[in-house]
Amino acid sequence: KVSTALNGALAVELLKQDKFDAIITDALMPQMDGNALAQVVKNDPIFKNIPVIMVTASKETDMIKRSFSSGCVLFLPKPFTAASLISLLQLVLK
Repeated sequence: KVSTALNGALAVELLKQDKFDAIITDALMPQMDGNALAQVVKNDPIFKNIPVIMVTASKETDMIKRSFSSGCVLFLPKPFTAASLISLLQLVLK
């Protein structure tokens, strides 16, 4: 099952309503970006064990560092293939 949210704030609301095995978020979103979402997830005792994968078109070293320091377990640069995403999901869900 896949759920989508237009921004990080809406994603947090979805987290409160359902159980999720993983989160895939974009670094750049309105209202609450992907790094802020990852921090909310990692700082909440209920959500902290949900792996967060960061997706972004940015290849800046600072963005990668920020993603990992905010709590993301993997970083996936755009563009990517469906096979790459599926492989990463399988990895974090094991």
